[in-house]
Amino acid sequence: MSQSIPSHSALLTNLFQDLSGTWLLNRKLQSADSSAPSGRCSGTATFTTRAPSPVLDADGKLHIAHAELLYHEQGEFEVIKAVGNNLASVPTFTFARKYIWRLQRTENAVTISIWFTKPGTETIDYLFHKIDLPFDNDPDSQSDHRLVLHGTGGHLCVEDFYNSFYSFTMSRSDPSLPLTLSSWTTVHEVLGPKKDQHIETTFVRPEQARLIPTLEAPYLNDSSIEQ
Repeated sequence: MSQSIPSHSALLTNLFQDLSGTWLLNRKLQSADSSAPSGRCSGTATFTTRAPSPVLDADGKLHIAHAELLYHEQGEFEVIKAVGNNLASVPTFTFARKYIWRLQRTENAVTISIWFTKPGTETIDYLFHKIDLPFDNDPDSQSDHRLVLHGTGGHLCVEDFYNSFYSFTMSRSDPSLPLTLSSWTTVHEVLGPKKDQHIETTFVRPEQARLIPTLEAPYLNDSSIEQ
């Protein structure tokens, strides 16, 4: 017997819970400016459940999320440089970055947001953006075995704007089982006086990696995200 698709709030709650654990990331960063970094990145991204952090809004009102995950990505970044008409790689270097993902429930909605951490710490700092994840009844985005949730977010860093797109694929091997998060992708298009970049990342579970072709997806290091 096929399980029906959960409500939008239940889907987002399940999605957030399914993020927990370790993912393999593959990233590709393309900069329009030849002096800015372009290249490939591979590594891991780990979500760790922790107690929600207290946050004060602009009016000084205290907000505590219903759930919180510490996101920690790390790996190696291979810079690609143009040499004449050819592309050449230079030695790789390591990277690491942390964010905080939060789940907030209200009477009528569930919201997922991403926050920066204070430099060199795991302490919550300020909002990167909320992910707008409307439920899409497009038949191309769902079936008995698969459902794709598409989200967007935006962030202004001084004069550079981050336009972000998310795609979360939830699947099940049998229609009688609940949908679980199997893979997800992010795309950040950064445009402004200092940056013109396209950053695309694909996340899969380690046990899935051997079942699919090698992926290339964007890198996001401290020089390509807001400072």
